[in-house]
Amino acid sequence: MNIIPLYRTSSLILVGLDIDFPSETVQDGLVVKIDIQNKKIEYQPWSGQKMLKFGSYDAVPVSEWKSLTDQITEALGKNMIIEIIDMLLYPTQESIKSLVWIPERLKNKNKP
Repeated sequence: MNIIPLYRTSSLILVGLDIDFPSETVQDGLVVKIDIQNKKIEYQPWSGQKMLKFGSYDAVPVSEWKSLTDQITEALGKNMIIEIIDMLLYPTQESIKSLVWIPERLKNKNKP
């Protein structure tokens, strides 16, 4: 399981898990906004569709995913990448509720 860069604007990048975004036709999924220039996580997991509505992002072409992922890993370090993966694998109920469409793997997560 790996993160993939989906959308970007300057140094801000929306990343998600490759299992949640197997193709470009995915309706929604959780993303984390990161800032590679300042080497930090900007926002907790949230609906990718809603994040796109509130920002001016460009889609990252699939052909650039590998090189941009390498840049992200170099900028943030492996420990922060693991933290992002954990945030996306085990999101809060608030994060899950933000989704317009809930992926199958998250439908029963964090239910009381």
